[in-house]
Amino acid sequence: MIKNIIFDLGNVLIDFQPYSYLVSQGCSTAEADFLYEEIFRSAEWVELDRGTISAKQAIEAIKKRNPGQEILIDRFSDFMPILTQIEENTVLLDDLKSEGYRLFYLTNYHEELFSRTKEAYSFFDHFEGGVVSAHVKKIKPDPEIFTILLGKHNLIPEETLFIDDSLANAEAAEKLGMEVIHLEKPEMLKEELNSRLSAEE
Repeated sequence: MIKNIIFDLGNVLIDFQPYSYLVSQGCSTAEADFLYEEIFRSAEWVELDRGTISAKQAIEAIKKRNPGQEILIDRFSDFMPILTQIEENTVLLDDLKSEGYRLFYLTNYHEELFSRTKEAYSFFDHFEGGVVSAHVKKIKPDPEIFTILLGKHNLIPEETLFIDDSLANAEAAEKLGMEVIHLEKPEMLKEELNSRLSAEE
């Protein structure tokens, strides 16, 4: 029986579509392609999630690698505007908590950016706790980050539902004994939750 629900944040509760954001801010296709590859698919981005470098260090490394593009890179060095709440999904947290489910988050996230995000959005009040990759120096789908969360809150995997937009992350959780929802589209969250939780009744 499911008693605990663990949420990923990006593209589950928070919209994270950097390429679309870049285009919406007037970038040409060439500029958007460049920024997407050099920032959001870079080794520095992974290390930001892992908590081994700061955002300032990451941007400086990216600029050093791309001389002549400093102004363009600096223009998009603040990642916070890209992250917006998916209200149709975050509103579900109140009902889930009222129904007695223990709610948690498990996210690959930069340390400073997570602090700003948590401060910006009140839906975090519904969570009993969670684990951020940058805080523990581990990133999904490493099994250790899952076991850190399970151990920290004494969660039994078989009583826990994990929701993530990444198939690799969902599969990692499933191997540890958790029930999983691989959320391919954010707008499917309510339907997926209703289907999975009603099957438990």
